[in-house]
Amino acid sequence: MGRPTFYGFRRGLARIEEQVTAVVRFAITGATATMFNLLLLWLLTEKIGIWRVPASALSFALALVFNFALQKGWAFASPLIKDAQTQLLQFVAVNFVNLTLNTAIYAVLVENDLAPSMVAQLIGSAMTAVNSFFWYRWIFARPPLAQATSKRARPSLNSEPVSRIYMP
Repeated sequence: MGRPTFYGFRRGLARIEEQVTAVVRFAITGATATMFNLLLLWLLTEKIGIWRVPASALSFALALVFNFALQKGWAFASPLIKDAQTQLLQFVAVNFVNLTLNTAIYAVLVENDLAPSMVAQLIGSAMTAVNSFFWYRWIFARPPLAQATSKRARPSLNSEPVSRIYMP
């Protein structure tokens, strides 16, 4: 019987830290994309004069491309270039649902004079953000460690714990 270690405790803390980091990065990225969306909405409605509902849909769609680049490259730091096309298609599918929800929420609030344009857009964006986080975690998930390190020798049962072999 070996001496007790805090391996499991340290591993648990590392997982919590990783999850908190993901949420914080997602929030920063989402806030940046939301500001981009609101700026576009303001430009389209106030400066160009496009009707509010199509302007909302267009600003949401353009912010989507901006958001994908930030989510993939920084928030979830998905390193797999070869999966970028699949990830983009999944990202677009999730956001198509979000676009539909966001636009419906916006239209109901604005067209019934329940909220000003920017407030309605913020409400729609906040509601779709929760849905997005969980889907993005799945879309940008890193491959399992065994897949990512398939070229390395796999540890035998008699070798050191996996964390000592693979963790930096």
